[in-house]
Amino acid sequence: MNIPVDDQLVVSGVFAVRVRGLGSSPIAGVASLGRRPTTESQGRLLLEVHLFDWSGEAYGRVVEVIFHEKLRDEIYYTSVDAMTQQIERDAHAARHYLNDHVH
Repeated sequence: MNIPVDDQLVVSGVFAVRVRGLGSSPIAGVASLGRRPTTESQGRLLLEVHLFDWSGEAYGRVVEVIFHEKLRDEIYYTSVDAMTQQIERDAHAARHYLNDHVH
């Protein structure tokens, strides 16, 4: 899910999250909140959410993204490959955190 965010928001980074509104219980995931400095120069503020173990259509749905833990700050990468490797580490860290903090 890519969700536009008010540009006045001052927090950014990568977070362990759960999302309500797509099923009977919250769905675990990892989210990046920022301006996507590696892929866009001067990009708009965007919340990108990857849900674990879920597939379906989220367009037009009203959801609540619950932030549980900040994993790291937003970083600029010199290559898409380096960014992709970090995204995999972030997903692993978020899944580990959320498994240890079941709600």
